[in-house]
Amino acid sequence: MRLYESNNAVQFVYGECFYPTGGANDDATIGLRGASATDFNNRVEASGNFPATTQGGAISALVLYNNPTSHIAPTNGLTLTWTPVVVSCGNPTALSGTATSTTTANLSWTAPGLGTPLDTSGKFVQAELEEAEQ
Repeated sequence: MRLYESNNAVQFVYGECFYPTGGANDDATIGLRGASATDFNNRVEASGNFPATTQGGAISALVLYNNPTSHIAPTNGLTLTWTPVVVSCGNPTALSGTATSTTTANLSWTAPGLGTPLDTSGKFVQAELEEAEQ
């Protein structure tokens, strides 16, 4: 897991993966969860083709990673990246000013709201897959 302070992105970077022989189906939860069970961004894939994950639609979404028939593991270097949404700060309104002297003034304005996410899907945009260059 890589955490980036410069842009608050989160990355899961997979190394070389091995499957146990003769194993049964195994699955894992892959993603991010917020303060409640309704605040999540995760991945789902049910056939065992790990690199083909898609956006999960429920907190219970799982990724099958040890399917005895397909065994398609994450490729070495596969990267899932979650990037925070950009929030617009908005512009102040009702700006007014009154001069109190030749060098000072009283200014007033109405502050904007807390901001509007430009991506309304959640606090983080869904993960993007990046294949490692071999």
